[in-house]
Amino acid sequence: MKCCTGCVAPKRYPGCHDHCPEYIEERAEYDRRKAVEDKKSAVRNGIYMQKSYGAFRAIRRHGRNRKK
Repeated sequence: MKCCTGCVAPKRYPGCHDHCPEYIEERAEYDRRKAVEDKKSAVRNGIYMQKSYGAFRAIRRHGRNRKK
């Protein structure tokens, strides 16, 4: 959060994040971006797990073909 970096007393006080409009606005933007990134990450992880499961299942069924 960059809005609180230069904030000093009397503007900044314990608990000011509950009322500070700058913080509330920046936090909302951060939460929105985080939700988008979390959704992308969930898709990537789901695809990776699907591929991994298929590979592990094939190895379990057929074993590893090791050429000597």
